[in-house]
Amino acid sequence: MNKIKELVKQFQDNMIYVKKPEYNETSLRQHYLDKLFENLGWDIANNNKVNPEIQEVILEPYDKKYKRPDYAFTFNGIKKFFLEAKKPSVSIINNKKVIFQAKSYGWSANHPIVVISNFETLIIYDTTSPPKIDDHYKNGVLYEYNYLEYEEKWDEIHSLLSRGSIFSGEFDTKFSNNKDNLKLYSIDKYFLTEINNWRLKLGKYLYEEKKYNTLKINESIQKFINQIIFLRFCEDRNLNTYHSTMQNFSENKEKLKEQLKLLFIAADFKYNSGLFDGKNIIFDLSNEIIFDIVNKLYYPNSPYMFDAIDSNILGDIYELFLSEKIELVDNKIILAKKDEDINKSIVTTPQEIVKYMVETSLEEKIDNKNFNEILNLNIADIACGSGIFLVAVYEKIQNYLIKKYMKEDPTKLVSINLNQYKLNFFAKRSILENCIFGIDIDFNAVEVAKFSLLLKLLENENSSTIGIFKSILPSLNKNIKNGNSLINLENLSEKEYNKLSLPEKIKLVPFQWDFKGNIDRFDLILCNPPYVKTEDMKKHTLDIEMKMYKKYFSAYKQFDKYFLFIEKALKNIKEDGKICFIIPNKFIKNEAGRKLRELLIGDYSLEKYIDFNSIQLFKDQTTYSSILIASKNKNSEFDYEAVANLQDWLKTKGTKFVKVKKSILSKDPWIICSDKKEIDLLNKLYEDSFLLDDIADAINGIQTSAEKNLSKGRPYPLYWFSKSEILKEDNEYIEIKRGNKTYKIEKTILKPYFKPTTKIEKKISSFDVPTLNKWIIFPYDKNGVLYSLNLMEGNYPETLKYLKDHYDMLIPKQISGDSNDRDVPISDKHTWYHYGRIQGLTSFIETPKLIVKVMAKDNPLYLLDVEDMIISSGGTAGYCAIESNSNSPYDLEFIQAILTHPAIDWLFSKMGSNFEGGFYTRGTNVLKRVPIKKLNLEIEEEKMKYDKIISLIKQIKKCTNFIKQDLSQQEIDIHKTEKVVYLKRLENEISNMYMISDFKNIYRREQTK
Repeated sequence: MNKIKELVKQFQDNMIYVKKPEYNETSLRQHYLDKLFENLGWDIANNNKVNPEIQEVILEPYDKKYKRPDYAFTFNGIKKFFLEAKKPSVSIINNKKVIFQAKSYGWSANHPIVVISNFETLIIYDTTSPPKIDDHYKNGVLYEYNYLEYEEKWDEIHSLLSRGSIFSGEFDTKFSNNKDNLKLYSIDKYFLTEINNWRLKLGKYLYEEKKYNTLKINESIQKFINQIIFLRFCEDRNLNTYHSTMQNFSENKEKLKEQLKLLFIAADFKYNSGLFDGKNIIFDLSNEIIFDIVNKLYYPNSPYMFDAIDSNILGDIYELFLSEKIELVDNKIILAKKDEDINKSIVTTPQEIVKYMVETSLEEKIDNKNFNEILNLNIADIACGSGIFLVAVYEKIQNYLIKKYMKEDPTKLVSINLNQYKLNFFAKRSILENCIFGIDIDFNAVEVAKFSLLLKLLENENSSTIGIFKSILPSLNKNIKNGNSLINLENLSEKEYNKLSLPEKIKLVPFQWDFKGNIDRFDLILCNPPYVKTEDMKKHTLDIEMKMYKKYFSAYKQFDKYFLFIEKALKNIKEDGKICFIIPNKFIKNEAGRKLRELLIGDYSLEKYIDFNSIQLFKDQTTYSSILIASKNKNSEFDYEAVANLQDWLKTKGTKFVKVKKSILSKDPWIICSDKKEIDLLNKLYEDSFLLDDIADAINGIQTSAEKNLSKGRPYPLYWFSKSEILKEDNEYIEIKRGNKTYKIEKTILKPYFKPTTKIEKKISSFDVPTLNKWIIFPYDKNGVLYSLNLMEGNYPETLKYLKDHYDMLIPKQISGDSNDRDVPISDKHTWYHYGRIQGLTSFIETPKLIVKVMAKDNPLYLLDVEDMIISSGGTAGYCAIESNSNSPYDLEFIQAILTHPAIDWLFSKMGSNFEGGFYTRGTNVLKRVPIKKLNLEIEEEKMKYDKIISLIKQIKKCTNFIKQDLSQQEIDIHKTEKVVYLKRLENEISNMYMISDFKNIYRREQTK
């Protein structure tokens, strides 16, 4: 605090001097602002000599070569806020141009705030919406301080802007409301809206006036937009070597196109990257359209500061850009979403995740290598999108070499500021040409990826550093290529391929691995592949394409497209290469992932697995993610981390791994624990145990498919009804009302139906007696065979009449051809009243079972049913069941007791798919792998354990039954107390049986979370 007091006094004592115009901004920064923020904990001058990629503060050179903020404050290399400095003679209060500039910096970088200071005044502005030049200076002010308040309000300033605030997450919490606002007005969405308006204007003009087709329109417009954005970036980075800007040309609207033609020709000659080559659409445009676009890119019409727009933000913009295309509908040009299977892959990976994946997978590949050895590395993204992984790899390699040269030979570096350096341009260009490769199925994405990499090459360059080069930029046409990574033309049937039309071939776009230097094997492949289910692939891909996908080993059952990308990447790495993917985490547990799991523990080796559980990493997406690193190395263990809190992980990532033996994994669903004690508990549970699948069958409930779109024109369920809906009842019939009509339903075709719908019904617990309060029409015999129409007419005429009256609602889409109708694959015109799915119908006939709630958090359900109740399925929202098979030595009540134990609940949290809010699944695939302790009932001691558990279950159920009766409160309280005691005894008996009492703190703590 004394240092702040001294700094303030020094400024006050020198006020007359520092307020003179000749006292410049450089002096202010060195004498005052640097020291102010050093007192906030920031290593302003990088005195700690940390790696360039995690440097805390990035300083704008004092000589202002670049048009960038004076200070960028970072967390793990991610910029969090800017500080814009002005000399004390410049008032920052009511100075619209200064305020607009600073706010534009913050907003262009997607930051929640920006700071402006001449030391005399320090203002923190909200930057979550696009700034306007005519805004009042108070508009967006969050905090304002006069230098005489610094000492008094230091704690508040410290909580807002200190290093500690950023690194603890307090900064994000304080400005969380701003971040919510940023979601609405972020630069990516705002700039995309602007670009889309240009696309529509350009598309309309090119279609109506120049007769372009839509394919050419999409390609041409993207190239033109890339060209003008590229030039704007170059201008803001002082890279325009033409002594003029597009804005200067736009002052004369009539000559604008002619002057821009000359600029584009000069740019093509100077940059020579292919970006400006060939016939540009500028030759086919009107001055009016060009004038409108160009002027919206410059002050005062533009809120953008192009040198503050990082590559990841540009990636966000272009990822959204790529999700739509120009189409012609009813002779009108519109913007339309791309095919669903392509569109699903257009999701930007968060920058923190990209940075981590690149660092953790690339570090050992570049460690201790010199420049020439680095140039022999080949790194690829085989679904590169806008190129954010490739840009991050490129940056990481540069930072590694900068760090290396700083220690070994600083003369090989170019100084850009105090303790800040860059590689020379030739080195940067060589790395890009030799090391970076990418593929994407979207032609336009490939163009964006090349564009992003070229901009990264020009970062920190200016006209003096690149002036010696005649052709500045390399062509990346042999590095970043358009194609379907999963399909090679050589593997296609020539006969089938030749049958395809040209548009179909363009959609299929098989890939030839003919990169620069004939490279087809890589040291590292990073990727965020498309996540596309089999069902969606069938809808949106060609038959020949789907046939090729099914040839992959990992294409098992309802596989996802990302399975294939993992398999392809593993095949295309070198012997010592590796892959690093961000993918959904469900493959480790679902049935479809069986072959992929087999691949990862068989021919290849899992090296690292990070499970983010139910944490949402992607904007506007519900995806449960994980990071997977694998190689061809044969290892016996791998690193595992389960992430519980994203902010904590960002601070400690890479430090909380546990070593997991690969031997515990199989092609069955993986159970992976996060520390040694958990692994020991897991081993105890499975030691000398059956798998439930050995002694029981886990079965899914029925699915009528008649409740689809229930709220859309289907006002009531068709097959089932509750007791409260019964109007009349006799020995033969139950009468119900549907719509405006009443119907009789024969009692003998009805089965009790378990489907909790009310709040009270959903509170049912494992040891309750099921209430029979719903009935379902069950048109099947005891062998699960559907009653014929003739049999229905003879034995159940009233029910058949009811079903026929609802034919329009029951008709399967397989008959109607309408995809909105019921999905009943086995139906025909004679069996239209089949349930949607009929697997396991006989399991509900004269068979006791445990009813299991598939997804739960604090209220799991294992309910014993001896009434032949039909249960409703429906994925994670429904129910499944367990029934004993002929191999079982146990009653179902014994299995029920084990399932209710908190250690088994802990096990489900590890085995089942996790969902937001702490929910996890207990579906049939998971139930099958539950360990049921082996007891030899021929041995008296073990028979006594078994009998004791059965006895306790019966006592618990007896108490439960009493509690539900109409008794006095005192009587009920007694039975509740007894039930708690019996439950405790039951838990202890099972804990002793598995010998897991010492692990109580683990499974009980986990259960409480």
